[in-house]
This record gives sequence, structure tokens and C-alpha cells, in this order.
Amino acid sequence: MTLFLLASMQASYNIVLVAYLIAIGLDDVRDLQQIREVRDSNGKQLGYKPISGALKVISNEVTIATVKRAFPYLAKKQECVPGLKGVVLRRVAQLDFISVSNDAEIVSDCGLRVKLFPVYHGGKYISLGFEFGQRGEFVYISDVSALPKSSMDYLRKIPRIKILVVDCLQIKKHTTHFNYDEAVAFVDELQPRLAYFVGASCSLGDANEVQARLDKLCKVDEEGKRSGLNIKLAYDGETIPTLMALS
Repeated sequence: MTLFLLASMQASYNIVLVAYLIAIGLDDVRDLQQIREVRDSNGKQLGYKPISGALKVISNEVTIATVKRAFPYLAKKQECVPGLKGVVLRRVAQLDFISVSNDAEIVSDCGLRVKLFPVYHGGKYISLGFEFGQRGEFVYISDVSALPKSSMDYLRKIPRIKILVVDCLQIKKHTTHFNYDEAVAFVDELQPRLAYFVGASCSLGDANEVQARLDKLCKVDEEGKRSGLNIKLAYDGETIPTLMALS
């Protein structure tokens, strides 16, 4: 689910980036925030006291508007307990919605650069891709069937992407996602140092067999130097190598 791209990073950087208007699970963002129960002297629960502050939710105007309609209770000011300043009645995510353009470049409160770029998620339906950090450090495209020329031109101009995370749903062609051949061709065109495939369905095949197939696209010589494509199937809970290790 695109909402939680780099979730562990977002918890630290106080930011959530939403790629497109389907944002089921937004309630769960509250688990990234610090909040404590407030009780009276008899132990009766009165409400909740947010500690960590609102989490920024950043996307394009269409996505933000749709999220607000789907989760109106997250978009409005929370009702407070009478007489207790800052204590809310319900434990819900504290969010600050921010609309930006499809190709915006923003900097988080702690200095993390994030560049957005539009991609197609079936027909001309716009989803968003993200570039984190310095030019080409980490590129994330989780829901894509094709890219506009402007986005491909932007990515081609990056000298070399260090880590590329890209959509790969299945073997057969699909209307809204890259299939295996399209994802491999995309990686081949951009030639990142390391690529991860995400969003695979069961129809992609056995993970070990798919990885073995991907490994054949990469060759290592006697000195340990790689050539070809270095592609891995991502898995839940995986830790990405530090960017410094790929310098």
C-alpha cells in the first residue's frame, strides 16, 4: 500500500506521502504517533493527549480532496474534552494535509529532500513517484503502468540511480501495473545500481524461482565486479542497505 512507503523513515521525518487517491488504512497512521491516555483520580479514562504533533500528509490536490471525503473525521479539528486543553475524545491520527503539484520538490522539517513526479496507473490516471535524498539516491515508484515523457526525461537525466524500487505485479500484462517484462525493461533502461521489485501478486510465481530468474540478469566477474541488472524481490520487513554502502 503506497501510503506507507518508507514507513519507518516517515515516523522519524514526520511525513507521509500519498501516491494516489486510494488511501485505505489511513487510520493506522495513529500508530506512528505518540499519544497517552488521560485518566481522572479514580482511574476513569477521560481522553487522549497527543504528544508527537500532527503528521504531515502530502500529495496532489485530487488525492487530498478524496482522502478528506473518505475520512472526514481525520480532516476536521478533533473535539476536545471540556476543561482539558489539548485532550481529545477519540484516539485518531493527528494529520496536517498539504496539497502540492504533481512535480513538486519539498524538504522535510529535518532536511530530507523529496522530489515528486507523475506516473500513469492505468490509462492517464495519475499516481506519484518519489525521489528521496540527493539526486538519484532513492527512487520509489509503487503503482505504475507507464510514465509520461516528462517523468522519464527526469529519471534519464539522473547520472545513475543508487536504489530504485518499482512496481512488478505479475507475469501477464496488466492494465494498471508493470508486469515482469515491463519492470525488467524499465530497470534496464535506467540502469540503477540496485533495484527492488514490489507489489508482486502470487501469479508472479514462487519467490525463489523468480529471484533465480532475476539473478541470471546479473553477472559477477572474478574480481567481484557486477555487470547487467542487479534486481531483488523485496519482502515484508526488509531492511534496505545504507546508501553509503552503494557509493
